[in-house]
Amino acid sequence: MISLHDVPRLLPRTKPGRKIAISTVYRWTAKGIKGVRLETIQVGGRRCTSKQALERFFDALASPEPMVEESRRGYRSPRQRARALAAAQRELDRLLGPREKA
Repeated sequence: MISLHDVPRLLPRTKPGRKIAISTVYRWTAKGIKGVRLETIQVGGRRCTSKQALERFFDALASPEPMVEESRRGYRSPRQRARALAAAQRELDRLLGPREKA
């Protein structure tokens, strides 16, 4: 097991020679990249991952079509949901015409 705080020192440095930011590692676990999330486990009060999970994460990102987690497939952000709702309301108004407001 590897603490998420130790992950940046295991990865290659960026072009300017800086380590990956810890916030980036946490973003990989929460939001992921292209639908691929870094696997983690809670061990006591620490969030951990493994070298194997890191390999799977980067292998999935390197594949032509990353595998999207089933639980994240239909995920939309609050902004995306609001836009979809507004578009649906405009379409409904267009189809039904003006409605009376109560």
